[in-house]
Amino acid sequence: MKLLEKLKGTYKYILATALASTIATSSPTAQADFYEGNRGPSTAQLHYTANFAKDISHSLALKYFGQDVFIIGAINTNGEEINSGFIGLGFILETEYLKFIPVLGYAISTNGAIDANLILQGTHFLDKDGSLMLDITYKATASTDSLQQSISLTPSIGNPTFRIGPELTYNTNNGLSEKLILRYDLDSKSHSSWLEFAVNQQGNLEFQFRGNF
Repeated sequence: MKLLEKLKGTYKYILATALASTIATSSPTAQADFYEGNRGPSTAQLHYTANFAKDISHSLALKYFGQDVFIIGAINTNGEEINSGFIGLGFILETEYLKFIPVLGYAISTNGAIDANLILQGTHFLDKDGSLMLDITYKATASTDSLQQSISLTPSIGNPTFRIGPELTYNTNNGLSEKLILRYDLDSKSHSSWLEFAVNQQGNLEFQFRGNF
């Protein structure tokens, strides 16, 4: 708990400093997505995630961004065996300030269970330069005997190299959860690849790498 309180205090300080700096300099920011709602700068993206809780879990996703079509395939593993896989098909809607990718997909676990997933992902650029963004994700997972829904809001602020923001998620089964996300672009000009680090309210860490090819 002390670690979490310290992280929250540090986050508030960093966010306030970043906000003041952005307003003062009006620096342009990354035009690639902070979360999921915007296409990458290339047609293909590799997305790796590692979650560090009691056990370490991994996921690896390949994404294809066509002119209007989005395709994703992913696998999840505990490091010893593959637990589940996912395949989804969506389409891409883009305006100047709003990017939107709805996806319909199926998750298949190793025990043979198949869940249908509807995922609505959107990124809203709140200012002309993209310094301020709001990412919204709605997900509905339907199995044979249940329906689980969640909605996430991720407001963020940043410049071409760094971006920071909280992710607030409400899940119909688990209630409200929080994360603090920090993104670091490895290429601030084309935004071809970036790293993301996150910590949740339990102090568990998450690492992500996204590379566009």
